Amino acid sequence: MRILESNLRPLIKHTHLLKAGPVYVFDTFLVTEFHEGSVVDYDCFKALYSLLDRYSKGDRAFGFLSNRVNSYSVKATDFVSLNKERNTEQKYLSAIVTYDTFGQQMFSFEKQIYKCSSEVFMGIEPALHWLDSQRSFAC
Repeated sequence: MRILESNLRPLIKHTHLLKAGPVYVFDTFLVTEFHEGSVVDYDCFKALYSLLDRYSKGDRAFGFLSNRVNSYSVKATDFVSLNKERNTEQKYLSAIVTYDTFGQQMFSFEKQIYKCSSEVFMGIEPALHWLDSQRSFAC
């Protein structure tokens, strides 16, 4: 389910349009819905971190939710490179929403590379409950 089709639509504070797709900002998390066939690369990760840094406030856990309604490519090596370059202790929670078993398998692979505090879910609501229940950052 797309965010704009969900009951979360009225809670969107800001929308940013990246080359890969829209980013919806809420009070304590942001949601990406990248376009079919997009490539999530160094520049995209950099833009996402910029938004995360901009909107996170205080000591409350700020979350990142990837709503994978489309198939796209992730350059994991670009993520690793950018994380090494970032000069900050700020970390974020990551929840992945996927709608098929292939997406779950991809998450298992990505989690080995990212070594983040992240979980995969089959729906938006369980992902948001998990993000809300977490108090430590690891990604």
